[in-house]
Amino acid sequence: DIVLASSGNWFYDYPQAAGTYEYLATFDGDDVHAPAQATATVTVERRAAYVGMNVWADPKGTLNMYASLAGCHVDCELVITAATDTRSWEVARYTFPEGGGNTPTISFKRQAATRVTASYAGDDWFLPAQAVSTAPF
Repeated sequence: DIVLASSGNWFYDYPQAAGTYEYLATFDGDDVHAPAQATATVTVERRAAYVGMNVWADPKGTLNMYASLAGCHVDCELVITAATDTRSWEVARYTFPEGGGNTPTISFKRQAATRVTASYAGDDWFLPAQAVSTAPF
């Protein structure tokens, strides 16, 4: 997992999971220098993701919305749901490449919905995130 920089003096590591990592660097020594070693402990945490959205209604009882997801690893799934006080239903589901993206504008029958939610479950690099919009739309 360690990638050496082009100069050969630095390295970059991209841990795939949150946790504490200990690095050990050793030098076997040569004709001029004695052997040496050094350690470093690094704590890796998942980063925050951002979900934003805009929801508006038209006079025909249709809700319109679009959402954005910023910060995700790969194959990031953003789920759009609508809800009343007694039920909820999935409106759409989008999969984004690394980094996130924007949905197109989505239009759907209001069906008495008082809440629209865009949710991202998170992944091994990013924390979960959601945006909620409530009536009046």
